[in-house]
Amino acid sequence: MNAFDCNPEGELVEPGYGRVWVKFENDYSDGHHSERVLGLPAPPDERTMLDAWVDAVVYPETGDGHGSDPELGSCLTATVVSGHWTGMTWEWIS
Repeated sequence: MNAFDCNPEGELVEPGYGRVWVKFENDYSDGHHSERVLGLPAPPDERTMLDAWVDAVVYPETGDGHGSDPELGSCLTATVVSGHWTGMTWEWIS
């Protein structure tokens, strides 16, 4: 978890108006795993705009730099954990 996303007790704090929490999980074929939760600009309310938001805002936050070897497989997952789209999950596998 990013230190800017929690209070001194380590608890999630509200990401602020117009933002949502998104949990990122990064798994690699060599067994490496990492995860973090970030406050990101909220997605649009219209479902038709959701894919564009994922491409522009969510996907760039995936990964942790571990998978720079093109032979290394990965599964990158992003899940909205607050707000209107709570529970929506996207997965990128390579």
